[in-house]
Amino acid sequence: MKPEIFIIYLLITYLNLLLYHYLREQTFQPKKMEIVYEDDSIIIRLNRPKKLLEYAWKKFVSENTYKTSLERVYDTICDHDVDKCLIDRSKFSILPPHMRNWWETSWFPRIRENGIKRIAVVCSPSNNENISMVLAYLAQEDVLSMRN
Repeated sequence: MKPEIFIIYLLITYLNLLLYHYLREQTFQPKKMEIVYEDDSIIIRLNRPKKLLEYAWKKFVSENTYKTSLERVYDTICDHDVDKCLIDRSKFSILPPHMRNWWETSWFPRIRENGIKRIAVVCSPSNNENISMVLAYLAQEDVLSMRN
């Protein structure tokens, strides 16, 4: 790669990072979000006026902890009339196929049925499997209908 192109790439990456942090601060205001649950594996935050729930994984977890934590997220969505969800998977590694299947066929459809209309997913750029999973699922026809 030519040095000029590499410098442009670094500059664009840096500007994207700055923009992400600025938008996150302005849009989601994480300091103003109420922490409704936190343990050593997950944190769940809520912005009641914006009807926004954010959950962020702190590390990879066992299957049982994964399902229990997501059920807690689901209960929070149902209890607080949330319609937007920010999912931070940046610190989460690859899901085994059976856990991915449970997320796609059980948990995700239930949150959509209970009011979630907008979803944003943050993935680690170093985890292509994680990004591929999210993009493949979000490209499905029934999920695309959420955008209309």
